[in-house]
Amino acid sequence: MPNLIVSTCGTSLLTNNNDTCTLSPELRKLFTKHANLQNAADCPSNERLPIDNHLRQRTSDVKQANDAELAKLSAEMNAIFKFYDGKTTPQDMHILIHTDTWLGRETGNLLREVLSQRGFSVDTPTISDLRTQDLDSFQLALSELVKWAVETLPAYQQQQYKVIFNLTGGFKSIQGFMQTLAMLYADETVYIFESNKELLRLPRLPVRLDGEQIVRDHLAVLRPLALGLPVSRDAVDALPETLVLRLDDDRALSPWGELLWQQHKTAIYGAGLHAAPSTKIHFTDTFQRSIAGLSPDRYERLNQQIDKLAQYLHSQRATNLKSLDVKALHVPRHGGCTHEFDAWHDQNAKRVFGWLKGDTFTCEILENGVGH
Repeated sequence: MPNLIVSTCGTSLLTNNNDTCTLSPELRKLFTKHANLQNAADCPSNERLPIDNHLRQRTSDVKQANDAELAKLSAEMNAIFKFYDGKTTPQDMHILIHTDTWLGRETGNLLREVLSQRGFSVDTPTISDLRTQDLDSFQLALSELVKWAVETLPAYQQQQYKVIFNLTGGFKSIQGFMQTLAMLYADETVYIFESNKELLRLPRLPVRLDGEQIVRDHLAVLRPLALGLPVSRDAVDALPETLVLRLDDDRALSPWGELLWQQHKTAIYGAGLHAAPSTKIHFTDTFQRSIAGLSPDRYERLNQQIDKLAQYLHSQRATNLKSLDVKALHVPRHGGCTHEFDAWHDQNAKRVFGWLKGDTFTCEILENGVGH
């Protein structure tokens, strides 16, 4: 079974001392000072110059280093080498979670080169605003991290990959949240034990988030909030406090709210067609009859398309996704319907027909598309 190894990345690869390069106290202070700087261009030139010189030297050192030398430089690579114990699996995939900062990207890119040189496929996704300078932005970034995990990790497990979280490196605030994600999405979590010589391996615990009823009870608010649609402040403030991130006058799902939503959305969507997440969408009685008796996976897909339709209408029709494909009918159908959009493409492809007036769409019937 191939492995997918997800490693959180700090900057130890850039700052640990080796035989050819020792950070002076002054240079170490510069790395600490600019740890959360997003772009190198924002660093004062007199401070950027010594950092750039060090990065060039460290890149050269890393490319020439053997495994033992790399293990001393990089906490992440130390754990990876101990995980393989000299027996690598070429079909394994590595994902490096680095901060959305100048030095975080430098570390991620350098680790990607190291792993690529050893024959591995590597991905370095960017989680926007994943840095520890501002708490509100950091919590929004954790919500994005949840979405990434939901969209990425189950697909690998379906392809029979074993998902390993390597949480040896990285910042403690990110590690802490990744430990929670590991309980839900990782088959195993690994750390370097305090001796720095042994690998601690923790199997997945039989844990599940039992929050489906909470999501069902608050679906009318959680759903538009997750989609970025307008929701009344009073309605959002009535949600359990742990589900909401309050940013001055704005509201968003907290990382825990996002985690609950992503965990239970599929089951809830598969139970049937739910009330539209926007007042810009209406369902006629004819539409309700046309969708009766669908299978759970079709209900799930239909609810997802309704979500995309709501986002399309609230964007003043600027985000017509290819998977939604809202378009006008050349010849009115089904009692004068003027528009249609995709319900699903696979199996027996279906489209929803209705009327689009201004920014309001009325769904009239689920039927075969033109030409089907």
